[in-house]
Amino acid sequence: MGRQGLPELPGSLVEYTEILGDYDYFTLLTPYEYCGNKRVAAVGCTMKLNHVQVGRSPLDNAKVRLSGSLCVQRGLDDVEVWFDVDEDLAEGLATSGAPWLIALLPYAMEYGGTIEIDRPTDSLLVENALMLGRVYRKWYPNLKPYEIVADRQIISTNADKSVSFFSGGIDGMHTALRHSPLAGPDQVGTVDELLMIWGFDIDLDTPQEFVAMYGNSQAFAEHLGVPLRSMATNIRRPNTYWKRLWGPLCHSMGRAACAHALEGRYKSAVWGSNFLAEDSVPEGSHPWTDPYCSSTNLRTAVDGNAHSRMDKVAFLARYPWALENVHVCYRDLVSRNCGECIKCVRSAIAIDLAGLAGSCRTLPVPLRPEVIQNAYCGDKFERIFFREMLEYARATGRSDIERSLSIALRRSGYLRPLMDFAEWGKQKTAVWRLSRMLTKAIAG
Repeated sequence: MGRQGLPELPGSLVEYTEILGDYDYFTLLTPYEYCGNKRVAAVGCTMKLNHVQVGRSPLDNAKVRLSGSLCVQRGLDDVEVWFDVDEDLAEGLATSGAPWLIALLPYAMEYGGTIEIDRPTDSLLVENALMLGRVYRKWYPNLKPYEIVADRQIISTNADKSVSFFSGGIDGMHTALRHSPLAGPDQVGTVDELLMIWGFDIDLDTPQEFVAMYGNSQAFAEHLGVPLRSMATNIRRPNTYWKRLWGPLCHSMGRAACAHALEGRYKSAVWGSNFLAEDSVPEGSHPWTDPYCSSTNLRTAVDGNAHSRMDKVAFLARYPWALENVHVCYRDLVSRNCGECIKCVRSAIAIDLAGLAGSCRTLPVPLRPEVIQNAYCGDKFERIFFREMLEYARATGRSDIERSLSIALRRSGYLRPLMDFAEWGKQKTAVWRLSRMLTKAIAG
């Protein structure tokens, strides 16, 4: 481990160097990278930032848009990535290359080659962006090495605010409350604002759904005594690497790009963890990777890896108003919880175990025993959550739910091979319809 608690991956070739006072950073051996034990040149294509402009948003003339034209030389058309903010946030919009470097990272990981940013770009962020590639290649060996060519500087800003990303879910509520005086002795920091992103969980072509989700979350922010800000972005646009690998690779980089788009406003950005540290699996948000989205003046962090999902719900149960408008469901990318998918069902189970059954008006899940028992929790993520709830039910004497959770876990274990076959069949022309029907029959 590095002196700041940074992970040293097995087999990685890294030098520690002291710069910027007490900060450690990794001097990576570029333009070469190490893949396993083999030193290989960073080859592929050139990805670059063409130009940046600031103007009125075509979506809403009251908003200000920061947009960048990105070129990925693989026979692809240039793409425009943009960030829309309220007028009073516009003076904090980025002037450096930070958001565009992050926007190009998934393409560099997919194709390999060189990222060119013809703008002043923070030196620490450049080093961290290279480190991200090394970690992800350790997890996903098919990803490619890349190098970064930029006007490297130590970027200083007048940013003075801390922000917590928020989408109305349990992880975000837990993090926001832990950074509030309302948490009492459990407070771990402070945030000045919450930030909700339109274009991540709600599609850009359904503005009414984002307005509804934003409105549902206002009461939570008011209880905390901090403003709820919003930003719109197309970084997770359809038919791109960002969209296809949002879960396993991109979602924390997406948050970081939004934070860096307001580098003149935010000095730190935090978001909620998905798992306990010991249960963390290679994915797009991880305690090993999220700090590497930081620059000299904007620190990114994931919060809550010491707490299970059940721990978080139990903590939120101390503030019954917090869960009144919880939003956990993205089955249809709308502001409402469907009440049927696995995320809705397991969230309702956790809230029931915490003693708040029926208190969440936005999560209408009838928790009959058969509903719990028939919940499919066969994938590795859901099994983690269901086992956490099983242990909590056993420890709190909820034998009714304990029995149903045990049945769900056993049933899902039996059905897992069949589900794996169905997922495989979805990619096959001859049987994809049958495979989809099988998946729906098992998982709903």
